[in-house]
Amino acid sequence: MKNIFILITLLCLGQAVFAQTFDRGNNDTYRPFTSFAAPVARPTPLDSPPPSGVISNLEKDLATKTVKGANSGIHFPEGTPGVKTVRYDLYVTDSTVNYTGKKRKGIAVNGSIPAPTLVFTIGDTAIIYVHNNADEPTAVHWHGVQLPNRMDGVPFMTQQPIPPHTTHIYKFPVVQAGTYWYHSHFSVQEQIGLYGALIFNKRTEPEIPTIPVVLSDWSDMRPKEIDRRLHTANDWFAIKKGTVQSYSEAIKAGKLGVKLTNEWKRMKAMDVSDVYYERFFVNGQTEEQFPQFKAGDKVRLRIVNGGASSYFWLSYSGGKLMVVANDGNDVMPVMVDRMIIGPAETYDVVVTIPKDMQYEFLATPEDRTGSAGLWLGSGMKMAAKKLPKLKYFAGMKMMNDMMKMNGDMKPMGMNMTLQTMDMNSVMYPEMDENAGDENMDGMQGMNGMSEMEHPKHHQPQSSSSEQTYVCPMHPEVTSDKPGKCPKCGMTLVKKKAHGNKDMAAGSTKMKDMPMKDMEGGSQGSVMAAGKMTYVCPMHPEVTSDKPGKCPKCGMALVKKKANGDKDSAAGAGSTKMKDMPMKSMDGGSPGSVMAAGKMTYVCPMHPEVTSDKPGKCPKCGMDMVKKDTEGKMDMDMSSGGITTLNYNMLEAPEKTTLPKGPWKELKFELTGNMNRYVWTLDNKTVSESDKILIKRGENIRIILHNNSMMRHPMHLHGHDFRVLNQYGEKSPMKNVLDIMPMETDTLEFRASESGDWFFHCHILYHMMSGMGRVFSYENSPANPEIPDPDKAYKMLKKDDRMFHLMAQNDFATNGNDGSLMYANTRWAFQSEWRLGYNAHHGYEVETHFGRYLGKMQWLFPYVGIDWRYRKHSAHDKSLLGQENTKDDRKVIHAGLQYTLPMLLVLDASVDQTGYFRIQLMREDIPLTPRLRASFMVNTDREYMVGGKYILTKNLGLSTHYDSDMGWGAGLTITY
Repeated sequence: MKNIFILITLLCLGQAVFAQTFDRGNNDTYRPFTSFAAPVARPTPLDSPPPSGVISNLEKDLATKTVKGANSGIHFPEGTPGVKTVRYDLYVTDSTVNYTGKKRKGIAVNGSIPAPTLVFTIGDTAIIYVHNNADEPTAVHWHGVQLPNRMDGVPFMTQQPIPPHTTHIYKFPVVQAGTYWYHSHFSVQEQIGLYGALIFNKRTEPEIPTIPVVLSDWSDMRPKEIDRRLHTANDWFAIKKGTVQSYSEAIKAGKLGVKLTNEWKRMKAMDVSDVYYERFFVNGQTEEQFPQFKAGDKVRLRIVNGGASSYFWLSYSGGKLMVVANDGNDVMPVMVDRMIIGPAETYDVVVTIPKDMQYEFLATPEDRTGSAGLWLGSGMKMAAKKLPKLKYFAGMKMMNDMMKMNGDMKPMGMNMTLQTMDMNSVMYPEMDENAGDENMDGMQGMNGMSEMEHPKHHQPQSSSSEQTYVCPMHPEVTSDKPGKCPKCGMTLVKKKAHGNKDMAAGSTKMKDMPMKDMEGGSQGSVMAAGKMTYVCPMHPEVTSDKPGKCPKCGMALVKKKANGDKDSAAGAGSTKMKDMPMKSMDGGSPGSVMAAGKMTYVCPMHPEVTSDKPGKCPKCGMDMVKKDTEGKMDMDMSSGGITTLNYNMLEAPEKTTLPKGPWKELKFELTGNMNRYVWTLDNKTVSESDKILIKRGENIRIILHNNSMMRHPMHLHGHDFRVLNQYGEKSPMKNVLDIMPMETDTLEFRASESGDWFFHCHILYHMMSGMGRVFSYENSPANPEIPDPDKAYKMLKKDDRMFHLMAQNDFATNGNDGSLMYANTRWAFQSEWRLGYNAHHGYEVETHFGRYLGKMQWLFPYVGIDWRYRKHSAHDKSLLGQENTKDDRKVIHAGLQYTLPMLLVLDASVDQTGYFRIQLMREDIPLTPRLRASFMVNTDREYMVGGKYILTKNLGLSTHYDSDMGWGAGLTITY
């Protein structure tokens, strides 16, 4: 035990020193970087002959002439040592892959998925020949790269698509350094390949072994079929994930009331991610091995989330993750236990190999339906802990509490921003105080320890009848029973009763520790008289004689006098609150100010629920957060001892304030409708919006408010933007902002370029549904790649105007029933039919063509026909007292459909004869994960009740009773 604690101390101190002295490299001198620990692409020799095929660029002589770079970035004059032209040739081919036992189409680049990693040095001129040997068009976007507008790679915005079997040249000076990537921006190709890492090195990089890490998701379903199913409200993906949240599951979980409330507010089941994926990959594999590393080695991971729609949780079994860059931009090193990376984001992370063993860097999708791992080192495998299944009904209850009846989000009474408050945390079992084992097995490297570092069967036994348990990170916390540390949430581990040696995290011996320290206080560190010492407010055992940051939690160290000042409210030795910098908290909160030493905790969802102790809200299960005397909540993402990265923790090394100039402020509300899969800004798609005109030299401020229940990674092409956070003038630079539900975030960028630039959600299927805008510089020169801008813009708008077909037919013993819908964002054509096998049952066909209205699209006015005939024996009156024409009707009618609470659809129509009909119905009532019920009743005295058991995505067994056609059973085919 003693050796283990000493090792932990050394590792923590080593990480702290390394973080404080991390070499970010420089652009002053040139030294080629040679420390890639994974294969990267080899450049094409510059004396290689040009391609012999058709060049699709409309701009002539591009390969030989000088291309001016972006106006932003760093520019080196000709003749600067090390500045050169670097050429790559990329061959795009249709490919057949087999990841799951089924052969499927992929798009390979130079024979591989992902595409090869391309490496340049700032100051280079990149020339890239994209040879489209596939049978459909493509276009390549250079994500996060500041470059000439015509090289940005967006079809119908900055270039024409690259036709099959032609070559397109991309050429641009490299004016920035960092981790970027490239991918297809044509249709939904990005889902099945054509994505790869793009590394721009500084002129001198630190010689740390470096691994490009490309994360991705894979579905055996064709991307266009995924897109179609999302737009037709099909829940096959939820069935595959086991997340239907049916009535039977709600009853079993004791959450029937939660389920009913959810549907009363016209919402469907809680959704974390849209698509079911069969596989998740790291560099194209579910596992990748790097056995060459040994104890003490540090490895730089240049991580790209190339997933089409997946967020990934990142953790490391060998200790903390040191984040040193985001979206290609350096940040001051931040030590965290885990982090989430959104689609299209990039992070540079440094990890340490603690021992001569294998440690796992684990990527887990947000819905936790799989994982992919990268193993570093050799020897015994130290696996990262797998994340447990989400508690979906807890999320559903949270969603119920957040949503108004009209579909808007309730005001939360707080400023949620910068990922500092993860509303989904109520769904995370690992955040539960009772979750996890009673030993250190499986801990995912929290606080510098790897899995199995304290396995239960290796704990030394006490030599007496009394057993002592101690916190590895807070040795002043002890107990005679197993449990968790009240300070950090870590599991207490056994300690020999006679082993009163120094603990890992501090120098205080257990036998010398006063009882008040056992109760949450701390003596801090002993100081020489008159000497100034700096101490961490949350980890008082961490001290220094210089200012800095705590290596455990990232908080700024604060002054502590030697004359024994009273303890601060946080119990941080004798540190006074007045000495604590306002920006010191991990989550970006200034901390909690307490009256008379009392701390108040409040539920973010139910502010009326308060407590003087940490805990969970009895109404919704969310962690209570600190509240200061001004009523502000401390939205710290750390919980249960787990420090999670958020944007408020990112600090740029240099000032990022924009130069003087005129300001233009824009506000956007992120809106969406999950039931019909419509994603918009201000309830308008790209095709429904005008371009946003900006002028070169302006400073643009964008205020985003997410009024949807999903997070959105918003990406701006061709520019970096400041994300305003606690660090003010050193706010970090990014090109993707992951904005969580209910958040409001502010971005700022300098308008320095020309042409049209896309701003969109980088979840592929959200972008395809129209969630974006186009920023257009006024008075821009003509783009030679877009000879007809008006025609090209019309083509661009086609993506979110696309119609999707859904059809279902029931081949039953009492007749043939079916329905069809052909719809896009706003318009829909609906048809349903019933065909009997005899004259008594007859036939009927009804059609509707209409437009969905409102943000939630609950209202659907329509016109159509109602054509039916069956042999009848008697006439009766409708429930509205009119002569009933249900058996012989050939009319044109107009009506309204409206979605009511409980997802009931009310349909009221009138035909040209003045005949009225009112109908109430609901389909797809989820009784069990695969069993669906439906019913219909109307004023024609017709009614129907039925059930369907889903066998596959296209087949089901069904039975129903129809008032006109009687009982029937059969096979249902769904498309």
